[in-house]
This record gives sequence, structure tokens and C-alpha cells, in this order.
Amino acid sequence: MVACFLLGELTSARFGADLRRALAAAGQADLLLTRADLADPDANRARRALLAETRGYGENRDVFEDFPGESEVVLEVHTRTGLRRLRFGMEYKVAGRNAALKAELDRVLGDARLAGVPQPA
Repeated sequence: MVACFLLGELTSARFGADLRRALAAAGQADLLLTRADLADPDANRARRALLAETRGYGENRDVFEDFPGESEVVLEVHTRTGLRRLRFGMEYKVAGRNAALKAELDRVLGDARLAGVPQPA
């Protein structure tokens, strides 16, 4: 997820230049993101440090302020259609801390169920 997030930032007109400066300051090339080797633990640490530096990942700041420490990400594949979706468990954990947010999530999920959209249990 870190590699995907950073690749999106790298190609962004808004965030790309800052990310390239941070890559250069860390002595890294764009290849760290454009040809991410997820099996390389040093490269994974470098990407995580880059995301912390540029966007506050793991430091409770910027875009990751109040982000839960743990969240579940599940790839679901519908067996008959082959449709895929990512389900993020963090919205339920976040909702538990905020009654208004939980009520809104319950409303949205309820509307989705009424419309026949499959939802996690």
C-alpha cells in the first residue's frame, strides 16, 4: 500500500515535485517507486521513511493524522463475476471513536444494503 500511495503521489501534479525532492534528499531514484521491489526489505524501509517524511505516515500528522495504528485490508473477489474490490477495515475502527461518524457509516452502509450492494459482515 505504501508503494502504491507513493507512486500516485509521484505522478501527481500537486505532490510529485515535493516527492522527487524528498527522494533526492534521501539519495533515492524514482525507480524506488516506479519499479518497486516489494521483496526488498531495505527498499520497503526506504519507502516507508519517505512516506513518513512527506505525508506523516506513522507520525500522526498531515494526511495520516488520527489514522489508526492497525487496519485490515482485504481483497475480495466475487467468485461468479470475477469483480474485485478492496475492503478497508479501518473505517469501522475509526467509527468506534466517533459516534457521529459511526452513525453516518451505519446510514451509508444501510443505504447500500437497500440498494443490493454486498457489504462485509
